[in-house]
Amino acid sequence: MSAPKKTQRTLFEVFQPQQKRQRRETENCPYFTFSTTTDTVGSNPEAAVGSECSTGSTTCPADVVQELETPQPKAVPQPLKQKECTQPEEEKKLLEELLKETETSLLHHQSTCPAVSCQKISAEEQKAQKSLKDKFKHEWLTDKSLAYCSKTGIWWLAYVEGKGMYCLLCRKHNTKNEQNKSKVFSSDPAVRYRKPTITSHAGSRQHLAAIEAEHLQRVSTFHKESVNRENVADDVLYKALMSVYWIAKHEIPIRKLVPLLQLLEKVGVTEMKYFTHRSAGSVRELFLTLGQVILEQLLEKVHRSNFVGLLCDDVTDIATLGQFISFIQFVDPDSGEVRTDFLFVENALANSKSADAQTLLTILTSKLQELKITTEKCSSFVSDGANVMLGARSGLAT
Repeated sequence: MSAPKKTQRTLFEVFQPQQKRQRRETENCPYFTFSTTTDTVGSNPEAAVGSECSTGSTTCPADVVQELETPQPKAVPQPLKQKECTQPEEEKKLLEELLKETETSLLHHQSTCPAVSCQKISAEEQKAQKSLKDKFKHEWLTDKSLAYCSKTGIWWLAYVEGKGMYCLLCRKHNTKNEQNKSKVFSSDPAVRYRKPTITSHAGSRQHLAAIEAEHLQRVSTFHKESVNRENVADDVLYKALMSVYWIAKHEIPIRKLVPLLQLLEKVGVTEMKYFTHRSAGSVRELFLTLGQVILEQLLEKVHRSNFVGLLCDDVTDIATLGQFISFIQFVDPDSGEVRTDFLFVENALANSKSADAQTLLTILTSKLQELKITTEKCSSFVSDGANVMLGARSGLAT
């Protein structure tokens, strides 16, 4: 009786819930893996594969224990389902179509040449191209920046000796040039052996149409993701710029923009994951661009206003550098209300050793000229009581 108890006790340890067993799947191996423990079910560990036993205080029935101790057929691991053909299989099919019209030894491709240690075209082909100004280079076939399509995962460039270069994608979907209706790289080989010829084809509408057709044929998750990205592109950009505006309006440090976008993703605005311009340089460019647009909208109303007033002062920023800042006051021609808006800020010591009245006057007049605001429209000037601003003899106002 002691042996069955030992078997029952160890069964509870071995047979874990379904969720824990599923963790044993591996990403690199195309098969499910099963772990076996020889000291739990006697000399036949395979009998434990695929069985289940409830955990708890209830003991397993005797017939279950007897069945487990009886040798069982070995469980055959089932391969994982593939959602779509792998890229090498796709390339193999496309190359087989191309091989119907040529000999194997004359075809060069990234997936076929390494198998036969092929690193260059044949001597006969080199001799035939000797008189040509531009010659085909075998290393182009393995250059990922030239011959690989990241959107489909296919090495599309192939070379057939005696003919020329082919695009496997364009050949598969029989695409053609929309302008001259030619089928170069598709049914007709390309014979201009230059790098720009290959890169130009990779960006052509003919090649892009082949990529689109490949996506539609696969109906892959990647294609759905690509379509979804295009559908929400404008909405994502609008929400990102509104986030930039909110950060600036509430005087929050610009480094908080990326955490704000991440928060939006977590609270349900999942399409914000498509906004990838999150580097420090991109964030700075976003704020500068938005500021330029707001300034242009402000100047449009200022130019339509008859009179304006300037509010100026020299201040010190966080880096203890002298800055000359100016606001503008005017009557909004659309609403009839008096508005006061930020106009500009300039480094007062950029071209001078001291921020005296003459330096500030030079900055003010040059900025007004740059913004196309005439001094005749300036009906008022407001500042603090500092001598450099309102001094009777040497102030900026005089």
